[in-house]
Amino acid sequence: MSIPRRNRNARIPLYQWEALEQASEALAGAGDASWTFSSTRHEHWGPSGRWLIGAWLEQLNLGRDDVVTILTTSQERYVSICVSVTAFNYASISRVPTDRTRAIIAIHEFGYIDRDFPARCAEWRAQGIPVLEDCAYAAGIQIGSAQAGDFGDAALFSLPKIIPVNCGGLLRTRAPLKIPTMNAEQSLACTSGRTAAEKYLPRVPLFNSLRSERHQILRDGLGLRPWEPAKPTISVPWFSMYTDPHQYVYKQVLPDVFWGTATLEPERLQIPTNPLVPLSEYRTVIEYVQSLRSTSPGTPVRMTESEGN
Repeated sequence: MSIPRRNRNARIPLYQWEALEQASEALAGAGDASWTFSSTRHEHWGPSGRWLIGAWLEQLNLGRDDVVTILTTSQERYVSICVSVTAFNYASISRVPTDRTRAIIAIHEFGYIDRDFPARCAEWRAQGIPVLEDCAYAAGIQIGSAQAGDFGDAALFSLPKIIPVNCGGLLRTRAPLKIPTMNAEQSLACTSGRTAAEKYLPRVPLFNSLRSERHQILRDGLGLRPWEPAKPTISVPWFSMYTDPHQYVYKQVLPDVFWGTATLEPERLQIPTNPLVPLSEYRTVIEYVQSLRSTSPGTPVRMTESEGN
């Protein structure tokens, strides 16, 4: 079928720092930018979240026979290599707790958090197993009387996934932690991330609200079958996700949209809920998808080479 040309000015990049030039609408509504973490912890800044995971694992003195269990609280099969490869450098890894588990990394993947996570985390810690919450997608999400990151022994915040900056990470721990010495490049990235965090972390509730707004607009307008985790969750979706086996949204036409192949879900459509992207960009995507569905419902979308250029 012939595909309507898309407004080439419409774009929904993955990261906030990629959308700063589009951000006037979002940041103008900042209001009371006074949010802070709800718990008192030791704070350690680093050049990236991945680097800080390594720093935390290093102090556990793990061996090859020890196991680091990596869980995704959204029940994802997929695990980022930033976590799995880093953990594998220090110990064996598994996807379920075993009798050799010496540490657990719980990833609040894509902003979805199991409602029973606080109880499960308390059980692991009662068994003497330290827990790191990976909150790269979940900063500021409230779970009962606490927030994501308050339940484990450590909470990791990869800053590029939370605020408009392309480097830096924050690790918050219950106990003191000795951070490795950084080289000049790492120190620069750490400083850049921390400077941006001082400016933008107080706006996390605003960013979460804008993500939820964009997610709901897409849910209401696309008309595609929504994807949700099988178990009940609390969420501020980092992606608005859909099952789209007919490929109504074609990658070459909407280059900032993610197909789930990389996350082991090939028929899943993942649209970033970037809070700094104006709502007009999302309405463009909705209008585009609606035009395809009304033109030829149930027919897979295909393009010729000339149409894709």
